[in-house]
Amino acid sequence: MVLIGNPSSGGAVSWPLLPSAFGAVGRWLPPGASVNAQHTAVYFGDHQHAMPFLVLAAWATISCGVFCAWHRRPGDGRI
Repeated sequence: MVLIGNPSSGGAVSWPLLPSAFGAVGRWLPPGASVNAQHTAVYFGDHQHAMPFLVLAAWATISCGVFCAWHRRPGDGRI
């Protein structure tokens, strides 16, 4: 997340100015989606898009699912 997500988030540099690989990947990672959601909320309050919120919801759902699956696995009692 830190090595790919933060440089490609579009926070410091707009997506059109990023290399094409970073611009394509950054929108689907949490840092890029949160920057996009904040940007549209501040500058275009009446015309927000659902895509960044759906991306953040998907990441939250996936991470909660992984946590629950990892927490319920049988083990030797260690964390």
